Amino acid sequence: MPIALNAVNIHSRRRLRLVFSEDVAAGAFTTLSYYTVTCTDAGGVDPSVVAAFVVPNSTAVVEIALDFDLVDGASYKVSAVGVPASAGGSTPAGSELPFRPGVVRHRPVTGSDDILESFLGTDIVWNGEDLVEDPSGDLATVSGRENVRAAIAQRLMSDGLPWDAAYGAKPREYVDGSPLTAQQLRGELAAQAIEDDRVKRASATVLPEDEQNPEQTTIETTIVLIDDTTLPVQTRIRTQ
Repeated sequence: MPIALNAVNIHSRRRLRLVFSEDVAAGAFTTLSYYTVTCTDAGGVDPSVVAAFVVPNSTAVVEIALDFDLVDGASYKVSAVGVPASAGGSTPAGSELPFRPGVVRHRPVTGSDDILESFLGTDIVWNGEDLVEDPSGDLATVSGRENVRAAIAQRLMSDGLPWDAAYGAKPREYVDGSPLTAQQLRGELAAQAIEDDRVKRASATVLPEDEQNPEQTTIETTIVLIDDTTLPVQTRIRTQ
């Protein structure tokens, strides 16, 4: 089976992290012609790939550097064709993924909770089994930053929607996988988080093993909202 491009994570305005299905060979970092980034609308220019870097402890990830900043709201695609795997084989033609940096449609006014909550949204509360009622008997609601956190947590755990199969990181597919599985899921979690327009940037980190629960792997996705607030969202899967 050829190596596949699984996810793209926007690490900064000039850095992308490409997550592959297998460990990549040394040539993945020396031949820049494997990679191209194209703007697919009129929102920006086509940046050139000027360097490729190793990401520590992430043998299936290549970080590429660009010569121009990515533009918020513009649509892009990254192509990674011919990238060699350490076990043999390479990514086939058509190995590409779309991505879009976060959009800042309105900048909330600092200190105005009403405006901030209005922009970040309000939703009813779901506890995983049923809708939650408040003390008055009405449906409980969550607003502002906590609403975004709850929405991202739900998105990351989702296995897709009937009308949108691309929604969700689908973590159940990674249960009982190898240690490399967690690194692959890490890239998918960050890629899913950035799909929410209220999120400016996202990154994910595999946390150290919990000695009391060694069979469980926890990945923390750090999201930066459009008001520059940073929020952590944790996803746990069984990997043993």
